[in-house]
Amino acid sequence: MTYDASNRKDVRKAEKAAKHAEHARIEYTKRIMSEALGRTWIHSLLARCNVFHTPFVRGAMDITAFNCGSQNVGLQLFADVIVIAQRIHPDDARSQPQGTSK
Repeated sequence: MTYDASNRKDVRKAEKAAKHAEHARIEYTKRIMSEALGRTWIHSLLARCNVFHTPFVRGAMDITAFNCGSQNVGLQLFADVIVIAQRIHPDDARSQPQGTSK
């Protein structure tokens, strides 16, 4: 069966599948983050994906491009972690003014 973007049923089916996939991804990330070892693993993965520093390597465009790609993957995972944290601790996200830390 092929996908037809002009067919409302096909579009709705694709939207449902995307929503289900997102929910499954968030729930699995939540499961990993529920254990200390999982949080350590996620942090290590984010660090290897250049999330906490610049991916730029002076004079090496190919390495910079590779680092940017891995950073993109890490930022997607980091966004999922942020969503989970906001769902678990909604008061912490809203009560703190932006740009300040506890």
